[in-house]
Amino acid sequence: MADNLVRHMFPGNNSSQGFFSYFAYILPPTKARRIYCLKGGPGVGKSTFLKRIGERMALEGFHLEYMHCASDPDSLDCLVIPALGVALIDGTAPHVTDPVYPAAVDEIINLGEYWNAEAIRQNHDEIIRINADIKRQYKHAYQYLAAAKCLMDDILETLESATDKAGPLLQAQRIIDSELEKVAVTGRLGKTRRLFASAITPSGVVNHLESLANSADKVYSIRSLWGVGVNEMLKKVTDEAIFRGLDVELYYSPLTPETRIEHVLIPELKLAFLSEKDGFELKDRRQTILDLTQYIDPALTELQKDATEFNSKTFDTLLGEALKALAQTKKLHDELEGHYIPHMDFERVQQKEEEICEQILALAK
Repeated sequence: MADNLVRHMFPGNNSSQGFFSYFAYILPPTKARRIYCLKGGPGVGKSTFLKRIGERMALEGFHLEYMHCASDPDSLDCLVIPALGVALIDGTAPHVTDPVYPAAVDEIINLGEYWNAEAIRQNHDEIIRINADIKRQYKHAYQYLAAAKCLMDDILETLESATDKAGPLLQAQRIIDSELEKVAVTGRLGKTRRLFASAITPSGVVNHLESLANSADKVYSIRSLWGVGVNEMLKKVTDEAIFRGLDVELYYSPLTPETRIEHVLIPELKLAFLSEKDGFELKDRRQTILDLTQYIDPALTELQKDATEFNSKTFDTLLGEALKALAQTKKLHDELEGHYIPHMDFERVQQKEEEICEQILALAK
């Protein structure tokens, strides 16, 4: 694993169910010493606030987790400093986060304190119009994604009916025998952490698989058709790891965020399982290939070939339309920020950054 590691992931996603949040898994309360909830409207500098504190903590030598925003992958929704048990979270819609243990653990930072409310109210009508347009574009995007998932489910049904389901489970058992049998059973069950390694964003489908791979010394790279067999194989491995007391990070599919695991990391073993994705290739890394396509009998899918090809093309079209709608939300959000940014006192925001940095560093003493 790299020194001074900075990891990247997504805590929420644009999905077939609308916006889907795994914010509850950012930092478990049992490990949290301090959680800061950032409040304030668009353009108040929440993401910049997180980035600057991250830069300072990186200079201090801390490992960091940058959790990106699915609505703008260049922005941050959260910064985690695991060694200190500290998280700073954007607590505004759609991923509203409020204190669970006020004062004891959680603290609200309201950047709205540093704006000129009277000046912002001068653009009342425009702000309301833009927000309505953003809501409408998100509705379009989520309808397209829901329709795309229906087609994906049809494709999966065809492929799974032609799959030897014992094959992926056999692969899982081989992994258990080679990687997990050496871990003694302690009677303590491991814990799961649920996140996303990729997201459907205004910039397209963006992934942080390289960051996930960099978290491991050994990587199993999984080849499949539409992910067939991946969830079942990884669930078997995960269940065994948890039984042996190992904590596990599960990374889910954006279109099926509750049930379909795409990638897994077992931090204690520095072991990762990554589903291969278009545009991502592991380089200069020792990896083991797991080919699940071998368990699909092409002859059994032949009768559904035309339907599968149609579904696949239409899926791509619907996903493309969803991405266009999300891109429009980003343009509108940038326009909305333009009504707030000129009326922010960013000098006071920076002073607050420095104050929070000192509080965090005091925890390390």
